[in-house]
Amino acid sequence: MKPCPRVTKFFILSAIALVISTATPYAAPAISVGKSAAIASPEGIIIKVIRIGRGINPPGSNSNQPRDRIVFADMDGNVLYASPHDSTIGVSSCNDECIKTWVPLLASNGAEPVGFWSAIPRNDGTSQWTFKGKPMYRYSEELEKPKGEEQASARRTPDGKGHDVDGRYVMEINPSTWMALPMGITVEEVRAASGQVLSTTSGRSLYFFSGDVKSITPNSDWIPVEAGQAMLPVGDFTIVKRADGIFQWAFQDMPLYTYRDDREYGDANGLFAADERFQLSYVLRYFMPNVVQVRKNHTYGGLLETTDGRTLYARERGNGGVDAVYRGDRGRLGIGQSLGVKTCDAECEETWKPLLANLDAKPTGYWGVYDRPDGAKQWAYYGYALYTYEGIEDMGSVEVYDDVDHFEVADGTPNTGIPLHWRVAPP
Repeated sequence: MKPCPRVTKFFILSAIALVISTATPYAAPAISVGKSAAIASPEGIIIKVIRIGRGINPPGSNSNQPRDRIVFADMDGNVLYASPHDSTIGVSSCNDECIKTWVPLLASNGAEPVGFWSAIPRNDGTSQWTFKGKPMYRYSEELEKPKGEEQASARRTPDGKGHDVDGRYVMEINPSTWMALPMGITVEEVRAASGQVLSTTSGRSLYFFSGDVKSITPNSDWIPVEAGQAMLPVGDFTIVKRADGIFQWAFQDMPLYTYRDDREYGDANGLFAADERFQLSYVLRYFMPNVVQVRKNHTYGGLLETTDGRTLYARERGNGGVDAVYRGDRGRLGIGQSLGVKTCDAECEETWKPLLANLDAKPTGYWGVYDRPDGAKQWAYYGYALYTYEGIEDMGSVEVYDDVDHFEVADGTPNTGIPLHWRVAPP
């Protein structure tokens, strides 16, 4: 029997489309989770949180509030934008006069692809970074700073000012917009995991299991993620029927679970569980220096520490006594940048040791690098320079206050300066 001509035409057109799509200079990596998940950004491209646009009007509020957006930026903190005018994947349409307003984010010659990032050639012979095939740009008005103004100054042009200008938009880090997800499952930034992770819409992190499902006891700490009987497979998500009759979601044929000890929204305590057959379902992994790790801590949602177990601290500017407001809070990027490494002198560093970086280290992800007066480099997280405490004992998870910065000066008059203190550094 001859095939239907309409069907034959469909297959021919599909084949042509496939050839065209694979001929572009960009090839998207497959979505994967766990240890093989894509790295969020290459070296020199950072992650920051900005607030632009309108949001939901919170109860009790009389105005719409901008929502937080997690976006990419260059190593100087300038937000990155994509353009709807770049209609061909992996090709920039912005040249000549256009680049005076929209400045391409250039890559070094021979830059290797990293995760969803790759470099494309431009008309002038340079290379430009792309994310998922979309060329990346900076907005010229955000690059212009008053003479003598430092990067951390509060007077600089607001972040994200170029959003919606000529159709351009901030490159938001939101994998749920490019993944096919079933109802009840989304992707969330999980700070204790330092990455973006599959989770339930109620905020429970998801883990996949690489062993024999029959080996999990009914009273296990690992709870299967149930799928309704009317649910259908979506993208890489499939449904498996267990021996106990439960229909369970799986990603790329790996059954998904939640962890009983994840108590708060965004917990990832399964990372510290003894059973290595369970892995956190990373979708994007964030950069972290090889001398740093996350330690389990329920109060703070995890703590940053060195790989040899020393807690990391940041110098903070606060109100002089209410340390609870800092618990689990990374602080404010602008405050961390304004403090830099200026608040701990040589005498201070006898007790508080800077977390040094290699001389060739570059800001990446949430991590920054400060130039020190002695010529060395120092790691910073979310704008805050990091230190270890080298006193009699490791302070662990308590704040440390400097008495001289509180409320009075030597002659008894009020201290009008904002007090400084040390706090632990949550991820």
